[in-house]
Amino acid sequence: MCESFFGYDKALRDTLFRMGAKDVYLHDIAWIQASLRGKPNWKTFFSILKNPYARSQWTQKLIEEIGDRHFDIFLCLPITPFKKSFMIWLRQCNPNIRCVLFLWDCVDGIMSYYKDYFHLFDKIWTFDRDDSEKYGFTYQPDFYVNDDTISYGQCFYDMNFIGNLSHCKAVFDRPNILSYIQHFSEKYRLRSFLYLKYSDHESKLHHYLGISKKYEKIINPFSHEDFMHTEILSLKEVNDKQKDARVIIDLTHENRQGLTINAITALAKGKKLLTTNKRIVQESFYNPANIFVLNSKDPWIDINFFKSYPQPVNMSGLRIDNWLRTVLNSI
Repeated sequence: MCESFFGYDKALRDTLFRMGAKDVYLHDIAWIQASLRGKPNWKTFFSILKNPYARSQWTQKLIEEIGDRHFDIFLCLPITPFKKSFMIWLRQCNPNIRCVLFLWDCVDGIMSYYKDYFHLFDKIWTFDRDDSEKYGFTYQPDFYVNDDTISYGQCFYDMNFIGNLSHCKAVFDRPNILSYIQHFSEKYRLRSFLYLKYSDHESKLHHYLGISKKYEKIINPFSHEDFMHTEILSLKEVNDKQKDARVIIDLTHENRQGLTINAITALAKGKKLLTTNKRIVQESFYNPANIFVLNSKDPWIDINFFKSYPQPVNMSGLRIDNWLRTVLNSI
């Protein structure tokens, strides 16, 4: 069971079928309010007022749709909004089932509201080194999906970044970093595709809480920059632009330690990576010839990083099929 996220849920499902799984049940929860999957907020409050039994009804519908199917393994990425009664029912119907949880978000973030679910699983993996030490989970970076790419020397762009500027304080440094990168590109005549999507309207709640004013203070100094956009790119456009770039820029959330799928995919496809995640130096695949760690507070890039081809690195252990073997063969 996996939340709908950039098509990775379907990639996991299809890979399991290719690996020989006899039955894969992927329940689409896109219809349920996103607020019920994540951290409670004002939307959650109104959703509960509108339908206080939404989670119970969704859980019961899930049980009815599964019916008399039997399973050997339950893999959950991450915790979706089923009630605990679902896990209890699942174990009663499948006494020998192995329940595995993989967290691709920090426990202190969204997952903090599901801490009391953790004991229901036999094995818990996390993409965050700090959470692995704090909670006793097993550390495992995210996976990458193996698809077509363009050779390093044939890429049109030198650098690529596509991301959002939400109202979350953890990403407020992105405009400043991208402004530096844009001027760096102009100085050294590099072709860079930089795309930061921001919101040009405010919600009533953001206005009431004063969040919009803080957001505007972040946006206004950079509103003239070419990388600032209000339109969303399609997933195909995102993939095409990233495929056609030698260096992928990865600007992580402040204080988030886990590596993004985007960063892992870039290295696996023979590209270089420019990232603000300092913890990447602890990975076995870290190589300064391929990875440049950028200081988000005082950005600086060495132009020599762009003057050489990346060195070969074996990332096959994180390819989606091998990644699944590691996670599913753990218990």
